Amino acid sequence: MVKLIDCFELKDYEVLSIIGSGGKTSLLIFLAKKYCHEKVLLSTTTKMGYPKASIYHRLVIDPFENLTAEIGITMAGKVIAKHEKKKISMPESAAFRQSFPLFDKVFLEADGAKQRPLKAWADFEPVIVSETTTTIGIIPLCVLG
Repeated sequence: MVKLIDCFELKDYEVLSIIGSGGKTSLLIFLAKKYCHEKVLLSTTTKMGYPKASIYHRLVIDPFENLTAEIGITMAGKVIAKHEKKKISMPESAAFRQSFPLFDKVFLEADGAKQRPLKAWADFEPVIVSETTTTIGIIPLCVLG
């Protein structure tokens, strides 16, 4: 049986944008943990749930001008609070995107599904940044019946 990680032939340097519904964050975390022996950056181009501390080695909230690449998983984002729930959004600082080449792997959650099992895209989403080298679309199996 083929292992899930073997389905991804990631290059030495990747900026991977994950879009779709039902599993983006799980795949983002799975890939980050599999490549944690490299310099990995996790973030979002939209919004995502505030990450659990067990997911990353370093959390960078601000200033992004000081974002450095170290072996392990670095989570970076701007903290926002919506309806008393903390989330992470994409840093507006140009220094954030300019830091991508410092890392071996950049994994971005690039689409918001708001916990829906299936969604359609709009003119403003998904938000795939120009630095993206690979895009992965997610559709959960439960939608297929």
